[in-house]
Amino acid sequence: MFAALSFALTLALSVVSASPSKSTSPKHYVPKAWRAPTASDSRSPCPGLNTLANHDILPRSGRNITHSMLASIFENFFNFQEPLAIGVANASNLFLRADGTFDLHDTTVHGVIEHDASYVHDDTPAGEKFGTAETNMTKAELLVGLSADGVLMTAKDLGVARYLLERALVTPLDALHQMAANGEGPLAMSAFGFTQKDGTKAMKVDDFRNVFKYNRLPNGFKTYPEQVTGAIMNKTIAQLVARKEELIAFGQL
Repeated sequence: MFAALSFALTLALSVVSASPSKSTSPKHYVPKAWRAPTASDSRSPCPGLNTLANHDILPRSGRNITHSMLASIFENFFNFQEPLAIGVANASNLFLRADGTFDLHDTTVHGVIEHDASYVHDDTPAGEKFGTAETNMTKAELLVGLSADGVLMTAKDLGVARYLLERALVTPLDALHQMAANGEGPLAMSAFGFTQKDGTKAMKVDDFRNVFKYNRLPNGFKTYPEQVTGAIMNKTIAQLVARKEELIAFGQL
């Protein structure tokens, strides 16, 4: 979903979920004022989903969310092409109850969508069933500090982050969660960012900080007019992976 989807619901994880259903008819979403979650609200390890709940695009409570809600938001609020919107929303099928709903906290189960080497969350201690939905503010600010120019966060910057985070792991991510980790940042950039001249997605540093650190929409956020396709997202993922592999090959920054 955008962490884990962390915006994870990641495209990479969506392929293992149940068959896609059709998204809802077009809907116009108007974000409400940001409000921090209360103690009774449910939140996920995914900054993007938490952002949606904090602005009442998803229910503020973070509870009783459906597949169709997610598909509609990704298609109509973020302007994702319908197959991509459905594919991302399909990750929710891993958590749906018999009534077709789930709560954001359900996604904190370790090893399903949530994984170690997160951009802004602590690793899950061995033996714990649930990861954390709490943002490590220091880690989040260090992530923002990896911007090469201090103006934009790009896929290359996230490639550096992934290299550093994964290098510190005692147990490497398995193949599925590696795919998810590579896709989460580009998914968030596709939802909240813009397209650069090279065709990849990026975000302004302040916008990236708002989403990943504070779980709030970028100031003055407007849906990007260009429809987001799988090809655009894959190009951004490819740039991230290429940068990370460069660093692995050299063994240093």
